[in-house]
Amino acid sequence: MHHGAVGTIDPPRPAPGDSLAVTHPLHPLRGRRLRVRKVQYRGGEDVLVCVGEDGVPVTLLRSWTDLAVRSPHASHASRFEVSSGALGSLRSSLEGVMSRYIGMGEQ
Repeated sequence: MHHGAVGTIDPPRPAPGDSLAVTHPLHPLRGRRLRVRKVQYRGGEDVLVCVGEDGVPVTLLRSWTDLAVRSPHASHASRFEVSSGALGSLRSSLEGVMSRYIGMGEQ
């Protein structure tokens, strides 16, 4: 393993012949294992051309597989947190904007 961006540990780069599992929650092949046929690098991410059970090529982003780069500090890759203070500020801002628009109709 090599170190990539700060706070991440990259697993070895996939290679033809490697096996992977599809992990993207909305992908129809989620949970299935595929064999890597070709690895390309596009748009800052590995794109994996794989072969499915039926022999049909399947193209996946590395981040949609169990070979994805994960932060060792994250308990869940898609976890998103917002503080209550930030939510309060957002609410105040939205109320201010909405009151201006509502007041425009009363003129």
